[in-house]
Amino acid sequence: KYEELRGKTVPGLLFERARSTPSQVAYRVKKRGIYQERTWEEFARLVSCCAMGLEKLGVSTGRRIALMGDPCEEYVICELAGQALGAVTYGIYPTSSQRELLYLMEDGEASIFIAENQEYVDRILPLLDQLPLLRHIVVIDIRGMFMYEHSALIPYADLMERGRAALTSDPAAVERTAERIQPRDDLFIVYTSGTTGDPKGALMSHGRHLAAAYTLIDRYPILAAMPHRTVVYLPLCHVLGKDVAVTLPLMTRIVPHYGENIEDLARTIFETAPTIFFSVPRYLQKFASNILIGIESASPLKRTVYQVAATIGRKHVRNVWDNNPGYLLKLVYWLARSHHRSPGGLVSSSGRCRPSPSRLGSDVRREGRDSR
Repeated sequence: KYEELRGKTVPGLLFERARSTPSQVAYRVKKRGIYQERTWEEFARLVSCCAMGLEKLGVSTGRRIALMGDPCEEYVICELAGQALGAVTYGIYPTSSQRELLYLMEDGEASIFIAENQEYVDRILPLLDQLPLLRHIVVIDIRGMFMYEHSALIPYADLMERGRAALTSDPAAVERTAERIQPRDDLFIVYTSGTTGDPKGALMSHGRHLAAAYTLIDRYPILAAMPHRTVVYLPLCHVLGKDVAVTLPLMTRIVPHYGENIEDLARTIFETAPTIFFSVPRYLQKFASNILIGIESASPLKRTVYQVAATIGRKHVRNVWDNNPGYLLKLVYWLARSHHRSPGGLVSSSGRCRPSPSRLGSDVRREGRDSR
């Protein structure tokens, strides 16, 4: 399997999935309070439209595209679209300072900057005069930008409309372009945290990245043994974030879920009930500490209920690990879980014991960056 994947490319796998499982769900995204499904056929079509739009902006083999923002559907589409044209992409952490942003834009030599929203547009616009290679800024969410008139700014919706119009005359254009990409060609750059100096970029090729991602499946066969749900929340400039959102779903039946806002992560986890959850250790520590702080500030009755439920949960987990059926304990566990679980939390129906979504969202940003 490793050798097979070393001979493939990321956009090549995307179009393969679109042909082999066109109606299968590729991912779900929450828009205006409702989770919407995107099939592999639709996913590939969105990437193709975006790629044609980027091609109109001069993106071609070897060009560089920088992306900055929290995980979202459009971020992934833009990155895959650039890669389908042979461009090299790289993400910039949302928490990067202005000095780091300037350095990464200069070092990565990006000609296109993908900004999630106004926050990142405001970060990049003051640096334009120092970045002669930067030609265009694509803005995904333009809310609050009605007074912006800079010629470099292009709304994501306009980019997609241009691409859709161009694709009408030749629907297979992007797929043919992607077929010319070689497994040894450059795919993306991942930068280090820069704790001992300026961040250093690691250049990854298509085949090597796919083979490296497969080590997760090789180590944890359950990832490919059955369908799974997961949540996309780790920064997409992080290799693990890319694997969860794009690479592993291309190889398995893992369906990523995008919440409406990274700040509402706790609610997203509750709503989607992921069967597989990828994280970084310190984030889990933050998650647990936020819950425990909420419990300590609750009433004595609620604290007692939590302690009883936690004891039942620990015994149940031990039985699972020991392969012990424990049918009576299973029943008690199910009763405790169904009675005390609440949206975004684990204990109180009033919400007093659940972690703060905003704190969790900011923790994700920090912990994702710190784990580089």
